[in-house]
Amino acid sequence: MIKLDALGNKIIFGRSYGYSTDQNGITEINIGIVESITPKGYITILVKRSISQYTTNGERHESLLEKRTSVKPIKLFPL
Repeated sequence: MIKLDALGNKIIFGRSYGYSTDQNGITEINIGIVESITPKGYITILVKRSISQYTTNGERHESLLEKRTSVKPIKLFPL
């Protein structure tokens, strides 16, 4: 099954993608490698880096990590 990213392009497994989340006024950008499609049609991504643009003290926060998560394909943007 072909899945499309936020720009309408075919998602390529093994390629770097990003997606954003918002919580309590803080936007977080997560960057990782697309691994697979779940049975429900979500995309599993191995997140390698997370960047918060707005923190309580106004500084940018960046962290390296390695976690798997699943997101809707429409939220992914290619890097």
